[in-house]
Order: sequence, then C-alpha cells, then structure tokens
Amino acid sequence: MNDEFYVGYLERAPARLGRFLRGLVIALVLGGGFIAGWLAASQLPYARAVYEFGQPRQITGIVLERPVPAVLVERPGAAGRLPGFSRYLLSAAGKFGAQEQVRGLHGQLANLTGELIYRDGWTMLKLSGDGVAPADNSAHAARASAWAAQAGQAVRQGGGPVTLSGEIVDSQCYLGIMKPGAGKPHRACAVRCLSGGLPAVFHARDAEGRSNYYLLQGPDGASINPDLLPWVADRLRLSGEIWLYPDLQALRVDPASLALAAP
Repeated sequence: MNDEFYVGYLERAPARLGRFLRGLVIALVLGGGFIAGWLAASQLPYARAVYEFGQPRQITGIVLERPVPAVLVERPGAAGRLPGFSRYLLSAAGKFGAQEQVRGLHGQLANLTGELIYRDGWTMLKLSGDGVAPADNSAHAARASAWAAQAGQAVRQGGGPVTLSGEIVDSQCYLGIMKPGAGKPHRACAVRCLSGGLPAVFHARDAEGRSNYYLLQGPDGASINPDLLPWVADRLRLSGEIWLYPDLQALRVDPASLALAAP
C-alpha cells in the first residue's frame, strides 16, 4: 500500500515518479540536441560553385562545335599571349547539350544570352531559349578562324597511358546548378543530363588531394556519353591517354576498359 500511484486528475504526480519523468524529459531533450548537432556537423559543406540563376547575360564570342559546344570569349589584358580567350562550355534549356543551338556556327562570331555557371576555373553558359544569334563576323573572320582552330587543337601528353581514380559527373550540374552535383544522391539527374548530350567530365584527385578535371572522350576524341551511363556516380578506375587543349585537358578512354575502383 506504500507504492506510489499516479492519478491523472491530481495536480501533482507522486514525488518519485515526478523526479523520474523530469530526468527522462531532460535526457531526451539533451540527447535530441546532441543527435541533431552531430547530424548537422557530419554533412559535407556545399561546394564553392555558382549558378547565376535569374541573371541572364549577353556575351559576344566565337562559337565552337568541337570538341564540345562552347564559346570563346576574349580575355581582357591577354593581347599577345596564348590563349587570348576563355572557353565557356554551353548547355541548353533543361538537361540538354547545346549541339543544335550551335550547329553550323563553328568559328563564327555570335551573341549569346544565358546564365553563367562556374566552379574551380571551369565556366558554362546555360543558354536562354534560342540564345545564339550570329553577329557581324566580317571584321573578325580571320581572328575567329584562328582562335577556333587553336581552341580545337589537342596534343597528346607524353609519357603514355595513365590510370586515374575518380567519378564521372555531368558538367552542368557539377559546376553549380545542383548541390550536391555528384555522388549517389545525384546519380539519376546526372544520367539524364549525360543522356541529353551535356559534356561528361571525369573528376579525379591527385596525391595531395587536389581536384583535376578531364573532358571524357573516346579513343578518337568523340563523345562516349551513352557508354558512360551505367558508371555514373561510382568510384571508377580509368586508363587512357591525356590530350591537352590550350585551356583544358581531356581523357580519351576505351569504354570497354571502365572498371570500378578498389574499395
């Protein structure tokens, strides 16, 4: 008969039961706060990537169809130095490459309208609708032709084939449209983007942990996006040859040689 008994309509619970409940509530509050803090601290930070959403710009430059759609923009203060331009990759609305928008304009001066995306020295212009309009090319024809030829010329890096470990990413999302733009959470989106013709990029890290980026190509320098889809978001080990363009590097691989990296 000395056991405490809780009666709901009484103003106070029995002393011993009250102490137990107060301790339980405090423990739950503190434990919940600790778990919330631990979960927040364990999240990866957002990448330093920028998408200028809703801030369209008009850019005048020389259009490239090869090796991937791009525009060459004159670099201020670069006169007399090579290359005298910056290469902005191009993408179209949605999850599509800009092959159709630049078809037949290779080496020509054009006005382009779109939103900039950039990360780690790479820049992309996401075109707004039909955002490519040919400009008067007569006064710039010679320079445009020379720049287009220079930008499209790649030389094989010496030393023979290399083997790199890293991840295949779609350039548009990785450069800043999505965060995260890589890894398993982004797999489905990356597959759709690469299926739509957006440039595929291989992200690898060197021994010091620094990021290196390679435009992914087949042995002949052509796009191999359809062959890459099953491998998106996995940690891979690729063997191929590095080809150097004036302002970017490409990794040419045989799709049959793709393999998962060792855990």
